[in-house]
Amino acid sequence: MTNYFAPNIKALRKRKELTQEKVADDLMIKRGTWGSYEEGRGEPHYNRLIAIARYFEVTTDDLLTQEMQ
Repeated sequence: MTNYFAPNIKALRKRKELTQEKVADDLMIKRGTWGSYEEGRGEPHYNRLIAIARYFEVTTDDLLTQEMQ
């Protein structure tokens, strides 16, 4: 199964013209943590995954299973 999470959150962030720091601050995480998500080096726990989906106004299913670029 293809992992779409990392490229999707990066594409969504760029589409909204947000910096990694802004998203991290809004989600109350460290910028480095957000960067690791975008680079595919880390994955959020399910509660944070839900928060990310809500932040970008998409479903968790879309974040994980659909190419959003």
